[in-house]
Amino acid sequence: MRVAITTTEDRFDEVASHFVEQGLEPVLLPCIRVVPEPSDVLDSVRNTIASVGDVMVSSSRAIEVLCPDGGQVHADFYVVGPATAAAAVQRGGKVRWEGSGGLGELSRAMVPLGLERVVFPHADGTNL
Repeated sequence: MRVAITTTEDRFDEVASHFVEQGLEPVLLPCIRVVPEPSDVLDSVRNTIASVGDVMVSSSRAIEVLCPDGGQVHADFYVVGPATAAAAVQRGGKVRWEGSGGLGELSRAMVPLGLERVVFPHADGTNL
């Protein structure tokens, strides 16, 4: 059986190996494109995170883009999924909440926390 892998080309081999182990034939179908932001935009986001201290993020890739080469972001993270949680911890963050139901669940879970400001670094097209 063939299975479409919709990640970026640079992650295909890593993801595909799991399917091969199960006897499936992975086929690359890249539906994600990473376009780097200018360094001044990323610096601005990092500075905002430093001043606010609370970050909502749904993808480990967002953290990787913010912290290339192992840079650190010391903040409280509210995340979707274990891979995102691991990326936050690896980059110096503390995971305060980890969900599995996507951005909707994450945003609903955060409302009762009463946070005044939260930074939401994300890809274009993932606005709530």
